[in-house]
Amino acid sequence: MNNTTAELFEKTDIADMIAKSGQMMDMMVANAAGNSMNLIIQPNQAALASVSDEQMFQLSEQMMKAQFESAGMTVNTFEPKTVQVGGQERTALHLIMNANGAEVEEYQLWFRDQDKYMGILTIGLTDGSDPQPILDGITTQN
Repeated sequence: MNNTTAELFEKTDIADMIAKSGQMMDMMVANAAGNSMNLIIQPNQAALASVSDEQMFQLSEQMMKAQFESAGMTVNTFEPKTVQVGGQERTALHLIMNANGAEVEEYQLWFRDQDKYMGILTIGLTDGSDPQPILDGITTQN
């Protein structure tokens, strides 16, 4: 990921990498069924501090739909949804999209509780499986 080998990544200044590219994909995993999960880290956006996750999703709906559609995906469902993560209720953005004739269900969780950086965790499901077992395995630390 990030055009960096594991050895080089150990010596990389993450803050510098994020400053240069605007974000960094810290993790990506996928299984044979096509389900995937990734975590993107980027600078926190102070302007969003005063809005809830649900409000943020509502404010960005048209822009996000346009981005997905420009990538060839049709957004059928765009809704904030309450999920359990790390023993807490959180608001996730729940999307159902068609991409190349296949239905993809996606959950985005925005972790915005740090001063400098925020994380966007995206879970993509192509086989109709329940996201809760994945969410049950996620913990957060401040």
